[in-house]
Amino acid sequence: YQPTDIYYSSGTYASQIFNAGAGVTWNNLTWSNVSLAGTNITFQVRSCNDANCDSEEFVGHNNSNLTYFNASPAVLNTALAPFNRYFQYRAFLKTNNANVTPYLEWVNISYNNSLEITLNISSNNVVKSASLFVWGHVNLSNGSNITNNPIYVYLNGSLVIGGPDGNIFTTN
Repeated sequence: YQPTDIYYSSGTYASQIFNAGAGVTWNNLTWSNVSLAGTNITFQVRSCNDANCDSEEFVGHNNSNLTYFNASPAVLNTALAPFNRYFQYRAFLKTNNANVTPYLEWVNISYNNSLEITLNISSNNVVKSASLFVWGHVNLSNGSNITNNPIYVYLNGSLVIGGPDGNIFTTN
């Protein structure tokens, strides 16, 4: 092998599979691309319900394996990256000039380990001083469920800190 300053026109990098420790909402993929003109870096992502990520496909901005994220930050949602424990990204590096190469400096993945569920109640159905009871079991699309997590209740945009006894509500 002889070293050369000529670069390949394209290449792909698949990240390690990241383990959040529990099912989470994947929020953003951000990166620093300090590449020269004539080069570019794009991304695809996937979230997985198993450590091997063997049944999920990489997708871009419109949930298709034919599209890519090309601007940082890439805002993720549960259609692009479902509520799962594992996450992986793939970077596509390209150049139009074999004398320069794309340069990916760093990548950051942000997530939130709480699940937001919105309950819309019409003012026509609310009685003054009535109690609101929320019960049930939260089942996620990946087959898992949520237990022992805080439940935060908002009223007219303001957080209700807890019930009448001052306790924080939790799922069970």
